[in-house]
Amino acid sequence: MQLLLFILLLSSNLHAQQSKSFNYYDSITYNLFILNEWKELIANGNDALKHNFDYYYLEVRMGIAYYNLQNYRTSIAHFEKALSFNAGDPFTLSYLYYAYLGSGRANEAAKLASDHKSVIAAIPGSGKHFVQSFYTEGGLTSGVNGQQSAARLMGNSGIYGEEETYGMQTYTHAGIQAQLLPSLHLYASGTMIGIDKQKHFAFTSLSSESQVIVTDSLFPFHFVQKELFFSTSFLTGKGITI
Repeated sequence: MQLLLFILLLSSNLHAQQSKSFNYYDSITYNLFILNEWKELIANGNDALKHNFDYYYLEVRMGIAYYNLQNYRTSIAHFEKALSFNAGDPFTLSYLYYAYLGSGRANEAAKLASDHKSVIAAIPGSGKHFVQSFYTEGGLTSGVNGQQSAARLMGNSGIYGEEETYGMQTYTHAGIQAQLLPSLHLYASGTMIGIDKQKHFAFTSLSSESQVIVTDSLFPFHFVQKELFFSTSFLTGKGITI
């Protein structure tokens, strides 16, 4: 009796192992792919990988499943693995390009486009352009506060007073993002701030005839601040940028 139970149990385990064969995983992941059941596809795909069933179509399906769930970083690993089975496949390269962009790895997307020009050049926005983006902004304001009279400036003492008043103020900024090489990017920008100011003095003094003389003086000047900023980024390897 015990021998019979052992045989039945062994037979059941062998059947279970045989049922989850290559054909089983290939069929179920394909059907889930067609139905857009991404989470179920990932679960079954991971189970297949756990049982050492790994091949091109499985990696592509899992990559697309993660991609459609906006998990771009994980999708990249599957697309790259798929390309190890089928190097240069246009379908996988296109998905990998967009996955790089979606994960913020634009430098690697540019490198991929450069390495596979005949494939990725057809994707809108993937062509190599020296100038990738340009940004500018600016502003202009009039005087912030008005000039006081000499009497008000000196106040109750009536002896001395001073103030700074602001005139026109300007702000200009421009920046450019350029791709020098597939792995080398440059960002350069310039900023200029211009401020019109004036120093206002008022004071009293006595003349030789003991008359009170009020001196009211203005000293205008222009302040300019300029700044240049440069940064470069160099792609050294998978996900590593200096």
